[in-house]
Amino acid sequence: MLKKSRHSLAIGLAFITWSASSVAQVPVSRSLHVQTSSASTSSTATKAATPQASSPPVQAKQLRQLSLELQVGVVIDKAFPDLDNQLISRALENAAKSFQDRFGVTAPRFVVSSTMSVDRFLAKAPVESSERCRKNLQHRYRGTGLSEFSSRRDKAIQFLKRWPLKSLTVFVDAKNPEAKKNYGNLYEYLAKKYVNTVEQLKSARTSTGTPLVEPNKTARRSFAMWFCALSEQTDYDVIITNTFIMADIMTEPHPHAFMGRAKIGGIAGPNQHRKALGRSALLATTFGIDTHIDWLSELSGTPATEAERASILGDYLLAHEIAHAVFGIPDMFDHPSECLMTSRPDETYRQGLKLLQENIGACPRCRKWVKARAYLDKARAELVRDRPKTALRYLARASSRTPKHFHGGYKKRMSQISYLVSQAYQKLKRKKRAKRFAKRALQLDPKSTDAIKLWKVLTSTTGSP
Repeated sequence: MLKKSRHSLAIGLAFITWSASSVAQVPVSRSLHVQTSSASTSSTATKAATPQASSPPVQAKQLRQLSLELQVGVVIDKAFPDLDNQLISRALENAAKSFQDRFGVTAPRFVVSSTMSVDRFLAKAPVESSERCRKNLQHRYRGTGLSEFSSRRDKAIQFLKRWPLKSLTVFVDAKNPEAKKNYGNLYEYLAKKYVNTVEQLKSARTSTGTPLVEPNKTARRSFAMWFCALSEQTDYDVIITNTFIMADIMTEPHPHAFMGRAKIGGIAGPNQHRKALGRSALLATTFGIDTHIDWLSELSGTPATEAERASILGDYLLAHEIAHAVFGIPDMFDHPSECLMTSRPDETYRQGLKLLQENIGACPRCRKWVKARAYLDKARAELVRDRPKTALRYLARASSRTPKHFHGGYKKRMSQISYLVSQAYQKLKRKKRAKRFAKRALQLDPKSTDAIKLWKVLTSTTGSP
């Protein structure tokens, strides 16, 4: 984890300061009202000033009210065991309760609104028109060997450096001690292991006798393609599917997938069309629970009961992805047993669920992401109450407390904060500062729908912010 001083990371606006005198006397309400691809971090792009030391500290209570209503779509791949309504209903109930219990917030509400085929869902992926889709598909592994990795080495190593080296070496077997010495060696180990794993996947067959994956022929079960479709579809906050999804973006080799079995259990990523999760959407698949392919099964050899299927899908997979989207907590590999966000080498879903059930409670090491979100939500509530000065105090806290290792991208979260700061200054009728922060929001996340709209208002000749 990258270390930082508590006030060194902020909105990305070194040319802005908030005077203590303008906010110090504003009363702080105690109630919290709440309404979430990877972007690279840059210290020069995101460094900013925070309130002067003379400002009294803001005390935020743990997040409590989380008003989430999430639209759910079900995507069926006929090559795999079906998804019945009872399983989905029970899993969503479990996910809501687990999320509430782990993070001390009110449970989200789910509305299942549609069931569709894989072809219909993937048709939503604008492969030709979306820059994000083209970029990810360009770096998709085609199954031809290590030569595909050579031109992506530097970007992949930079991606791996988001985690401390020691936390990643738990995925290295004892026969390869050299891989534990540095990120370069670790990457070489990862690439070789991944290529061998994909060769196994290419020889696997579904229950209908068709190939599990054919990366050289189709992206139908490619993470790059599913990430694209999830990010660009306009109707759902949550997708539940039964298909196999192969981890394959070589510039973003998620350690537990590339050094594991190269399969994806869930996704949480950006979606500018969906507001409930803060311009994000998520997905979970039952493949690992229901597959007949022994070495890809997450059940340690014994079939799951209906109750266990629902618990793994809801308590273990969906709740995990919701935490990515809501709090920005990344995948972790060294957090304690009670942590919903931790993956461990060779640990099955069944084993991971058992650990969670034996260790009820919040993960203390995830608390900083939850607290940063609490400040952000408090600021939103103060803006709704038309108290922009108080909102600015909370936004300063949110910016300085947000960890740099942030799921979905630190720059994206700083853009969201900058957008809210701009709104606050707009309410204070300080147009120059409002424009400055709106511009910064766009610089940090050029695709931000909210920032684009606000910038148009602030720069229009007819607008009157």
